[in-house]
Amino acid sequence: MKGCYSNCSNKIWIFWKHNIECSVYSSEDQMVTCKIQDKEKYFFISIIYAKSRTSGREDLWRYMRVFSTTINAPWAITGDFNSILSKEEKMGGKSYRLSKSIPFIECLHDCGLRDIGYTGNTFTWCNERKGQEMIWKRLDRMMCNEKWDDYFSFCNVQHMTRISSDHCRLVITLGNNQDTHIKYFCFLNFWTDLDDFHEVVKSFWQVQQKLKRTSKALTYWSKIKVGNVKMNTTHIRHQINKQILIISHKQFKHINPFMQWDLIYTIMENAKDHIEHIPVRWSCPKTGALKLNSNGCVKGNPGQSGGGVSSEMKMAYGKSFGIQTNNMPEALALEIGLEWCVTKEVRQLEVELDSKLLVEWINNSSKPPWTICSSLKRIKKFTRSSGKVAYFPLFQRR
Repeated sequence: MKGCYSNCSNKIWIFWKHNIECSVYSSEDQMVTCKIQDKEKYFFISIIYAKSRTSGREDLWRYMRVFSTTINAPWAITGDFNSILSKEEKMGGKSYRLSKSIPFIECLHDCGLRDIGYTGNTFTWCNERKGQEMIWKRLDRMMCNEKWDDYFSFCNVQHMTRISSDHCRLVITLGNNQDTHIKYFCFLNFWTDLDDFHEVVKSFWQVQQKLKRTSKALTYWSKIKVGNVKMNTTHIRHQINKQILIISHKQFKHINPFMQWDLIYTIMENAKDHIEHIPVRWSCPKTGALKLNSNGCVKGNPGQSGGGVSSEMKMAYGKSFGIQTNNMPEALALEIGLEWCVTKEVRQLEVELDSKLLVEWINNSSKPPWTICSSLKRIKKFTRSSGKVAYFPLFQRR
């Protein structure tokens, strides 16, 4: 053993072997960061021991944001965050509330970190009580930035069995095959729209080894012209996901959703050079007609499902359909909307669906699976009862 370190609270201890060049880069109450020298390059690893109270973790989220802006190198962060990201990471106890995870989720988005995943049991912590009082959570994890993904060709986190502790150990395995790694040339379609593209190709296509020299020249030219496309795209997606997350969280009463959508639109407009986007707008129905929009979704296939309808702000509805396959919730949600239109004696109706398959099945353009036939019969019955009905598939990118 070459070295060891403990932080000011003595809650984080770090040990390293003699063949590892490790130095403590920064140390805080809940986070210690080490700089690891690897030949001529280096990377950072941060060890976390977050406080149990929500208010106590605010300093940690703030420091993580600051630290992420000060480095330009591979960075991974691991330890006990005392927070979960979704209801699947908890079993037992009180019902999961998204509001408790929002600060953690926003911090990860702002820092550009992703969860590496794991092998083994889902939960890393247990309160070790008995019966209905027992609670399991995934409090320990490892996350990394994009440069870490580029630096290490392999990274695995294994949840070990708990031994004399309420937490399980995380065993992290890293692999780096950079010496034998082949870098492939990636041609970006939007290059052809830029002013200098044809000049660069023309200049380097006249010499020997045309493809090799031209590809290198285009790669260098792209970095100067548009920067790191992958990093820019990731940052844009993080911004958009964060705004959508805020909009969808109904407990934030002070947020104006229309202002948030304007912000998302502004982000997309500024991102035209880095990410492809196609605006989809809702249009009013014809005079005298009512428009019905319905949608269904399922988590997994099969999995928990639900659906809902909206109809020109006359009615909105949502319902859980239990365990279903992916197409069934689309049909069940449409049934609800059509039944409402029949009870209201709607005689001219425009129906917009994001399922092209369902529209084809209703119009007899293709043969549906037998599992959905009973629902289609009810849909067609409601359609005949509603008078004049027109079905339209919404734009959907597959």
